[in-house]
Amino acid sequence: MHWKRKAAIQNMVARLPDSLSYQAYYALQRTLGRIESVDLERGLRKGLRLIEMLDTHQRDLHGATLLEVGTGRRLGVPLACWLCGAQQVLTVDLNPYLRPELILADLAYLRGHADDIRELFGSYAHRPIFGERLDTLLHHAIPDLAALLALTNIHYFSPADARQLPLREQCVDYHISTNVLEHVPPPALAAILHEARRTLKRTGLFVHVVDLSDHFAHTDRSISAINFLQFDDATWHQYAGNRYMYQNRLRASDYLALLDHAQLAVIEQHAHVDARSLALLQAGFPVAAQFQQYAPTVNATVRLDLVAQP
Repeated sequence: MHWKRKAAIQNMVARLPDSLSYQAYYALQRTLGRIESVDLERGLRKGLRLIEMLDTHQRDLHGATLLEVGTGRRLGVPLACWLCGAQQVLTVDLNPYLRPELILADLAYLRGHADDIRELFGSYAHRPIFGERLDTLLHHAIPDLAALLALTNIHYFSPADARQLPLREQCVDYHISTNVLEHVPPPALAAILHEARRTLKRTGLFVHVVDLSDHFAHTDRSISAINFLQFDDATWHQYAGNRYMYQNRLRASDYLALLDHAQLAVIEQHAHVDARSLALLQAGFPVAAQFQQYAPTVNATVRLDLVAQP
């Protein structure tokens, strides 16, 4: 679907009353979008990426409390962390997107593809706790979402505001997300980072993967990952100022500045530069005035892996 047509549909659905809007958008995603009936491995891979980033810094999940920002519709990341030893995962979302039918379908897939799941987790699957917990999912009666959450010690909060959570200070080992922070307006993001610092233990880590690409390019291959950089804020807001497609368009250096302001010290940053986008910029692809201050490699960065600590 052409990205401008998709934007028009999203804007129309976003104007509906909340309850009707959520239902209508979910129905559109199931029929025309990217929501599959079963998509467990994709979510588990996201969780594995975060676990690998923790491993790089010699951090273990055993006995840890994790706080995930932006649950979404499924539980792939919390389940991956639980399988690898997390004591509990708190997952919060501003919008109540979680869908029990999708999660139960994913669970049924896991039970029919246990060997594939073990292969996906590689060396982690050889750890005793992984085998024990996978066997629990395979053989324990789990009739509904509530039973799964209780069994895995995953706590879902929505609607919940990650800027201000009912948590005591320094109670979280790892503050995590994948492909979420780019959807948060800068003032709210600054507040989320300050709350992360408040809730993180002094030995805790902030571990996030940010998608800096134009998300319309995920489904419309006729545009590049930097297509949205050509528009000023007012024009971009007309296309993607709604709850379903909002992107802050912050570049990697902006995230680093926000972390510094929140007194979170970056100990790892890995920027993934898109070759096609860089070539377009070097060939004269026009960017709005606000993005002309950045080097081409910064504007062409499409993913940012971040690890920080208080």
